Amino acid sequence: MIFTLLGLLVKIMLIILLVIIVILLLILIIPFNYRISAVLKEKANIYLHLNWAFFEVELWLEDLKPFVKVRIFKRVLINEPLKKSLRKKPKPVKKTRKSNFKMPGMTFFKEILNFAKEVLNVLKPKKISAFGTYGLDDPVNTALVSFLIQLFSELVPHAHIGLDPVFDSEMTDVEINISGKIRLAVLVYIFIKYLLKREVRQVVFRKRINTET
Repeated sequence: MIFTLLGLLVKIMLIILLVIIVILLLILIIPFNYRISAVLKEKANIYLHLNWAFFEVELWLEDLKPFVKVRIFKRVLINEPLKKSLRKKPKPVKKTRKSNFKMPGMTFFKEILNFAKEVLNVLKPKKISAFGTYGLDDPVNTALVSFLIQLFSELVPHAHIGLDPVFDSEMTDVEINISGKIRLAVLVYIFIKYLLKREVRQVVFRKRINTET
């Protein structure tokens, strides 16, 4: 009787483990769709929508007040403002430590730069659009922003930019929409690839000996 119960328990645990593995594989393989919308006027309203299969998260910021909504199979589980603790926790007194940490070499920073480029290439949006008018308090600053926007339009040809500068007044009436896909499997692959490189491992897994004073 005991062996039968143990065998049944092992089978249940194996089934649960298999289900968890399948879910993790699906999370890695199935892409996340994201959409970011922003309306910039006197006050900024920002909206973020993240969708994966049957799971959805909506986060929006209205008048600096964040709200969140979470759905699973179209059923709302969370729909409320994000609350922040008003009490400030006292900062712990940190003891002065001496460390034998050495600044990494240029090779390490080159690998980190290449890592950042690959991650940004995965995260880059498929669609970008921005329309409206803008004007800063100083015409020189408005001209500088206009130059940067023009440079961005040339670097990202698939973006649809229709922003018109206003030099004689300070105002903002801009709408921005960004959307794309993220595959976690690609990000995990990039992370593991760089973590296995000798130049990165020597820095990340280097032992540090700290002595208190």
